[in-house]
Amino acid sequence: MADFLAPAGYAVFSVNYRLAPKYPYPYMVYDVQRAVRYIRYHAHDWNADPDKIALVGGSAGGYLSNLVGLLNAPGDPHAADPVDLRERKGTGSRKSLRTKQL
Repeated sequence: MADFLAPAGYAVFSVNYRLAPKYPYPYMVYDVQRAVRYIRYHAHDWNADPDKIALVGGSAGGYLSNLVGLLNAPGDPHAADPVDLRERKGTGSRKSLRTKQL
């Protein structure tokens, strides 16, 4: 997927997460949520828009992408780490998102 999206101008990130059975649910969800927060926090370092992030994946990655989107986890206002202060979701509305024809 990255081989297709990166040449089209998209910033692509591959997210690793802890696996069951050693790390049972919900640890893998926490890992993906943290990754999204990290990407949003550092987006401008990579010339990316923190409010325009899409999660895609196959099999377990597809499930986690959908679950993280549905959970809509807020940031932690008491976190010492600035990444964890960020909300998982962006502030932009869906109507403001523009898609590229691939």
